[in-house]
Amino acid sequence: MKIKLYQRVSLTRDVPERNLRKGDVAVVVEFLPATPAAFGEDGYALEAFNAMGETIAVIMVPSSAVKLLDEELMVNAIEGDYNAFEELVQRYQKKVWSHISRLLIGAVWNTQVEAEDLTQETFLKVYCKCHTYDESKGKFSSWLRCIATNTTIDFLRKSSESWWQSLLSLDKPIEDDQGEETARGELVPLPGLPLDEIALVRVCLGRLNPVERATLIMRHVEERTLQEIADVLGIVGSGRHVQATRLIESAEKKFRKLYEGGNEI
Repeated sequence: MKIKLYQRVSLTRDVPERNLRKGDVAVVVEFLPATPAAFGEDGYALEAFNAMGETIAVIMVPSSAVKLLDEELMVNAIEGDYNAFEELVQRYQKKVWSHISRLLIGAVWNTQVEAEDLTQETFLKVYCKCHTYDESKGKFSSWLRCIATNTTIDFLRKSSESWWQSLLSLDKPIEDDQGEETARGELVPLPGLPLDEIALVRVCLGRLNPVERATLIMRHVEERTLQEIADVLGIVGSGRHVQATRLIESAEKKFRKLYEGGNEI
């Protein structure tokens, strides 16, 4: 994918001679066709800036040393570039699947299949809603997580499956979308517990409503900040952090009550 002039990119490797590191952001100022004397591949001239907006370096790098920012890929996708959208899917598909899988803990019997379906639904919504994305309101990754979370919450609200059905698969390994087994401990907020206690955790999570479950998973499993949780749940206003904190505390209190009364569940 050829990068347009003045689009923002991030470095995929260090450039120590110019004190630039992998992940640093720069702007493309010139396209450099491949020549044997250069990199053996197409390249770009980049202008890098400091926090004050001052130019700190102008460098030439091969195309393999840079990648478009997510936000720039979204600009291209909005303009009809399907390859740009496909690149975003490749970057985030596994992360979205993992996030949705955690939100489904204790709520469905076949987490893997449902997570795959909801991941596809999430990206379909992203494609259909790409024109509504506004970079000034936050990163693409936060916008994507919000869509994935809301898609999962909507599914759980409509789901007719009982919370206890997920216990049938506790003795089976959980696999991700690449067919690799995922550690059971990372999918629960209390890793390292005996199997019977892990089962109790899953049951307790299943008894929470979808928003409460999503809140606990984001806070204690994914370790999201209050701002990120507020963004995902659509909490706005000057008191958004306070509202998010109260929601977390309420969900924690309900979960703790269920967990401590486990024998009565």
